[in-house]
This record gives sequence, structure tokens and C-alpha cells, in this order.
Amino acid sequence: METEETRGLHPAWGFIAVGLYATHAVTLLRAGAAPHLLWSCHLSCLLLAAGIWLRRPVLAGTALLWLTPGLPTWVVSALSVEGFFHATSALTHVLGFGLAVAAVRAGGMPRGTWWRAFLGLVALWCVTRFALSEAHNVNVTRRFWFGWEGEYVSFPVYVGILALLAAGVFFAMEKVVRAVRPARGSGSPCC
Repeated sequence: METEETRGLHPAWGFIAVGLYATHAVTLLRAGAAPHLLWSCHLSCLLLAAGIWLRRPVLAGTALLWLTPGLPTWVVSALSVEGFFHATSALTHVLGFGLAVAAVRAGGMPRGTWWRAFLGLVALWCVTRFALSEAHNVNVTRRFWFGWEGEYVSFPVYVGILALLAAGVFFAMEKVVRAVRPARGSGSPCC
């Protein structure tokens, strides 16, 4: 019989999330692309693991929200940008997304996850903007994404549009998920 104590994802699923990140990390390190470990889509697997282990639905929900715009963007980039695709990136984007969906199904999406996810993303943008050299465009903090050059008046306008889109997608996704799967009580286990 399932109880409040046994409901949700087993903590071992957190190790799976870390394994997805670690496997892709090995590929990136071998390719000399260590800064790419800081993409929000990749870090979402670590955030997801923390949500599962700490039983914090807001962390699992943030991981799902970070992956929501990242997955389609990754698919388009993988299909259209030469040299972009690493097979192990499917682990963080596709399997990570599936695991995040499972975690949110188990623990729900707490109200306000969208703005926490947005603030976390802005903080990550700041870190990658100021910690990485201009040679990198991790989290699109240095220049327009492939093929978008010249589409906007300025890079700050472009970043503003990305920020508004991220906030809008996060807000809408939280509303959809909460309509389908309301959050459990605050004392309930996440995952």
C-alpha cells in the first residue's frame, strides 16, 4: 500500500540525473568545451537531483521549466548548426526532461516556481556572462544565437526579449502543470 512516505520518486533517480550530467560532462571535457557545462539545460539535471534528494518540488519544477524552452531550441540547433551536436547532449535534454516530468508528476509544481526559476536563470546568465570569456556564448550571454544576428536593434534588446520570453514560458508552463497536477501540501515529499 502506498503511503505519503513511499509516494514519489526513489532517491536513486537523483543519481540518474547526476549520471546524465556527468556522462555529457565527460564528452564536453574531452572536446575542450568545459564552459558548456554551465548551460541551464545541463545544470537542470543537477538541480533536479537536488530536488529529488532534498524532496523540494520547487527545485524539480525549476529544472523542468529550464528544460522547457531548452529542449526545442536544442533540437533546432542540433539539426541546423554544424558541429553543435554531441550525442550525449540528448541525455541532459531528452532524458533529463523526461525525468523532470516524472519528478513534477510525483511532487507537483508549487505556486511561484516560475518566478523562482526565472530569477535563478537570470543569476545563471550573470555568472556565465561575467565568468566566461567572450569566446563562449553559454546561455546566450555574449552574442546573438546562430542565425539571429541582425534581427534585433541591439544585443540588450535581444536579451530583453529572451528574458520576457523565458518569464512568459515559465509562467505559462507552471499554470499548465498546476492545472494538470496541483502541488501537494508543503510537508509532502517531492520525489
